Amino acid sequence: FFQAEDGIRDLVRSRGLGDVYKRQLLSILGRSDYLSRRLIRDTKFASEFCSLENWKEARSSELMLKELRKKVRSVNPETPEGLKKQLSRWKYREFLRISIRDFCLPEAFVETLEEWASVAESLLQVALEEIHEILQKKDGVHFPEPPFMILGMGKLGGKELNHSSDVDLIFIHDDLAPFEQQDQSNRHRIKVARSLIDVMSDLTEEGFLARVDMRLRPGGDRAPLVQSLDEVELYYSAKGELWERQALIKGRIVAGCERTKKSFESMITPFVYSRLLDLSLIHI
Repeated sequence: FFQAEDGIRDLVRSRGLGDVYKRQLLSILGRSDYLSRRLIRDTKFASEFCSLENWKEARSSELMLKELRKKVRSVNPETPEGLKKQLSRWKYREFLRISIRDFCLPEAFVETLEEWASVAESLLQVALEEIHEILQKKDGVHFPEPPFMILGMGKLGGKELNHSSDVDLIFIHDDLAPFEQQDQSNRHRIKVARSLIDVMSDLTEEGFLARVDMRLRPGGDRAPLVQSLDEVELYYSAKGELWERQALIKGRIVAGCERTKKSFESMITPFVYSRLLDLSLIHI
């Protein structure tokens, strides 16, 4: 710990570090105990951040996803526990970068919320892909695409996430497996969903990735964890309430099966943006 603390002190005193970067570091060290402890634990990141020429620029979701995929695949974790460690290290590096940028650039508030949403999307996409692969190898099965798509709701759907927000998710599948493989496909899908929630929510040495809330799915806690397109369509057409229609306005597909994404969009639009107005829903 003391060696790491000395590393931060040496970095601040370094002649090669410009005054702007020194002010950045001193601002963080003086205003946030949590970020200070993180920087002391990761002096390499502090040094790397201070050497960046484009630190003021927000990072796109495409860039984050590409970087995270490359990082995880270079290690090729064979278990969900190994995957969890790699995702956590990346997430908390991004946490430091975004938080420091937020402190130093108050005008970047909207970009900060969007970047937090991009971090969550990247984690969900890579976690889903890797868990899918890990469990396929373990169970000796093969399916060409991730077994479901992920619909982000609430703050995630609206790209207004902050560092302490829950992520509200709905898992939807469009299983086209042959009849004789449907039981196997269903078991795999449920195992992937449960493992994904565990990987995202479990506490590690680095912290946790995100608190996952599945209660906004059709039928709530009593409904299956992963529902088919047909089940979702039947629920919304027969039982969908006004608040669910309103919530889906902010809903956004954030990860998962590409084929299911296209089918879901064409199915859900008539429910969310109905051509017929129910006058009983209008309260004056």
